[in-house]
Amino acid sequence: MAIRIRTIDDNIVALCAAECTAKSGDIYLDDNIHHALTGKFKKDFTSEGIINIQTRDRDKKISAWLGLRPKRDWPSYSYDGSAMLLIIEKLHELGYRVVMEQGSIAACYIEHITNGKTFSHCSSSFLPHVVAELAYKLIIIG
Repeated sequence: MAIRIRTIDDNIVALCAAECTAKSGDIYLDDNIHHALTGKFKKDFTSEGIINIQTRDRDKKISAWLGLRPKRDWPSYSYDGSAMLLIIEKLHELGYRVVMEQGSIAACYIEHITNGKTFSHCSSSFLPHVVAELAYKLIIIG
């Protein structure tokens, strides 16, 4: 996806190019440049231990659970809000109520509406990562 790099109130942010209007000072990165950067991040994150084999295996299982093919080799479920929404939709379809909170700690709790089965996960990580971990618990534990 093409993105725009923009400074807002002295903070540098990355925005979806399709979702925002171009402004003076934006740096536009087309799909190819963005893909090249994600490949670089993957390599750096893997070498630093941020992404590991367990995370990739988890994301393959989540993709199969959602009925999707994994996106390239990037572990999108850890960092991608749109992937998080797919997981939440699937949980709703399965009859789960989802409660999420993002503060200094991200937390997610799900409860099955009819059988009362619950799962929860919290971490100092991003909310999409917490939701992915919770979905993985559900897949593995059932």
